[in-house]
Amino acid sequence: MDLETVRSVSLARHLYELGVTSLRSKNDFYLFSAVNLLQDSVEAFLIAVANHVGTAVDQNTNFDKYFTLVNEKIAPKELPFKSKLLRLNRVRINSKHYAIQPARDECERLAIVAREFFDEVSTSHLGAAFSTVSAIDLLEDGETKTVLLEAKAALETKNYAGCAIGRRKAIFLEIERHYDISKYKDAQGFGLLGLFTNAPGFARSKEYIETDVKDPTDFVVYDYGHLDRSLLTQGVDSTAFWNVWRLTPAVFKTQDHKWIVRRDFAKLDAELLPDNIEYVFSTTVDIMLV
Repeated sequence: MDLETVRSVSLARHLYELGVTSLRSKNDFYLFSAVNLLQDSVEAFLIAVANHVGTAVDQNTNFDKYFTLVNEKIAPKELPFKSKLLRLNRVRINSKHYAIQPARDECERLAIVAREFFDEVSTSHLGAAFSTVSAIDLLEDGETKTVLLEAKAALETKNYAGCAIGRRKAIFLEIERHYDISKYKDAQGFGLLGLFTNAPGFARSKEYIETDVKDPTDFVVYDYGHLDRSLLTQGVDSTAFWNVWRLTPAVFKTQDHKWIVRRDFAKLDAELLPDNIEYVFSTTVDIMLV
């Protein structure tokens, strides 16, 4: 897949996740946003498939026309779930243009259909799992790319804890390591040469470490002002960064290249992780690509 296809699939996944989140709300008013987001996700995915199989679409292409154009390219095969997805489009039109509130049970069924469509077509025509299509391969070779590929492999085998840990390792390598104060544990005084860090001045001392570092992951001490400015300068969505930070366990890489993982069981809960892991997966890659 080329970059354009990858980004369209990633957009489809993002919109789908937003739609499902709206659908979980007990407030029926959110059904309007849910059905519109679900339809948008399917359209973004159809654009990705059309691009991948080499058919021309533009901003004036109608929703039903995507199926016709793609089917012409993949004949004698056809895209599945056409009639049900056309129904999704009709429900979206009714909600958006005529303010007709979608039925919750129908929205829930259509969300399942959309996900089955994504999974089946991704496997059969894109040669990849919908949940793990990402732009990782566009990154330069290096340790960050390696841990992201390991996280991707973990997700594909439903090792959600391994995926979450791998994603946080990437965050550490690209961002958190710049706030590491571990080199000060055997040093004297402040601001010693060779011990550069973006951590705040009060944390750059042996005394601080002896008092406040209870776990190796505590060696990462943010200067929040510097971090916010750095994220802004790099074009990283700070909300996305903090969401990944909250949803993944803290990690730390020692000077002898060993990884330490804080066993934060709340963030590694086997029942909660499946609901968050795809968001964590795709968002971390977006952060790395900025």
